[in-house]
Amino acid sequence: MFWHYFKKTNVLLTSIISLILISSGCTGPLITGGNGVVIEHFAPYFLEVNSGEDVQFNLRIRNTGTADADIKEIKLTGVSWPGIGLGTSETCDNIKGRLSGAVPSENIRGESRACYWKTKAPGNIPLNIQRKYHPIARITYGYKTTTIQSITIGTADELRRIMDSGRSLPSETTTTTSGPLAISIKAKSPIKLSDSGQSVTFPIEISITNLANGIVCETSDCRSGSWNKFILNIDLDTDMVLKECSEQQVLGLERGQTQVIGCKLQISGFGGFGVLEDRYQKLITVSAEYGYIVEKSTTITVTGTENDLF
Repeated sequence: MFWHYFKKTNVLLTSIISLILISSGCTGPLITGGNGVVIEHFAPYFLEVNSGEDVQFNLRIRNTGTADADIKEIKLTGVSWPGIGLGTSETCDNIKGRLSGAVPSENIRGESRACYWKTKAPGNIPLNIQRKYHPIARITYGYKTTTIQSITIGTADELRRIMDSGRSLPSETTTTTSGPLAISIKAKSPIKLSDSGQSVTFPIEISITNLANGIVCETSDCRSGSWNKFILNIDLDTDMVLKECSEQQVLGLERGQTQVIGCKLQISGFGGFGVLEDRYQKLITVSAEYGYIVEKSTTITVTGTENDLF
């Protein structure tokens, strides 16, 4: 009797928990923004083949970032084998173009695509001798990373009124796209203006980090001479002037490194209408549009056969 009651209770609890999980959308892992385009899979169809045999390398890529990527080139490199399809592939050429990013707010993964290369294993290996080869899949794509930071500007009297009333001072907000480069902005907020509307100047710090351990390029197709550098753009709201650095600049950035630049902002006490406002918000937008290269290697073993003697 007790066991029958326990089983019924246990089934009921399990059903309730399942309904809660389903109704709350917890039907799978939560999607978060990643480091741009990644190579999820790159491997030969067979890990071991005979010399002179047909070989197929399979590739699957996915955009894990939150901005769309533009696939420029998909290439097989690292080996020099005879036969067809080495380096380029008709099927891989067909998947170039726009690759949609993830939408974490909707728990939607970024777009993925697959292709393959067909070639031949080398045929000049002595009988029963094994050689290991390490082909590399290389993806080149264009991408854009944008970070927007809001800062609050207010007169001294207005900020004092907020504090005296027991309310919290307005806090800064930041939005950013995730991808191979990460951009962060450090800026003081709120900014206190004099009641006469006099301008104020304060420092900001912009950090750019190469997260994906690949190669960043100044051009989206990563043409020769553009590796390990990118163009940074700084856009400001009205009544804001950039000091001690330019609105557009070319910066160097190696694999896994961080580049930090310091600037100063000058803000006037007028909210874009020629009239002093008690409090308002301004936006700092920092973006980088660039090319990026990611690679992944695999291993294949080729064994010499009797046919190689003829």
